[in-house]
Amino acid sequence: MSESIIKTKSFELAIRGVNFHKYLVAEKKEFVPSKQFLRSATSVRANAREAINAQSRLILFINYQFLKRNMMVRT
Repeated sequence: MSESIIKTKSFELAIRGVNFHKYLVAEKKEFVPSKQFLRSATSVRANAREAINAQSRLILFINYQFLKRNMMVRT
């Protein structure tokens, strides 16, 4: 199965963000802004992963109804 473009791009952004954070801390001695930038850059990857793996509300509702019907049939 091919890798998602969103996964690839968000991973690359996270790597670049980490490298830029290292540069800011080592060369420019910027600690607070670089921490915030690091959190922001890596959260893109986490949000993308969550969005890719998420199910829509309709699918969740259908699954719930299916399970509910099965429980009623069993009892």
